[in-house]
Amino acid sequence: MDFLADKSKDVREEALAWYQAARKADWDSFGAVREDFPDADLVNSLLVFNIRHNRYRLIVYRRSCAVGCTSRLC
Repeated sequence: MDFLADKSKDVREEALAWYQAARKADWDSFGAVREDFPDADLVNSLLVFNIRHNRYRLIVYRRSCAVGCTSRLC
């Protein structure tokens, strides 16, 4: 998350908190994502998360694994 180096402390903290939560998550649907992050949006195949009350957007894509493997965010 080197791109956060030049951001203010509050942005860094919130983005890192999102990252830690997302890495532990085992979302199997967009509904499961919304349970953890109610303001998340799905745009085409991208997940969009609001950081700092919509001042920033964190846009990620979901990487799918082979059958029997847990899906993770990249």
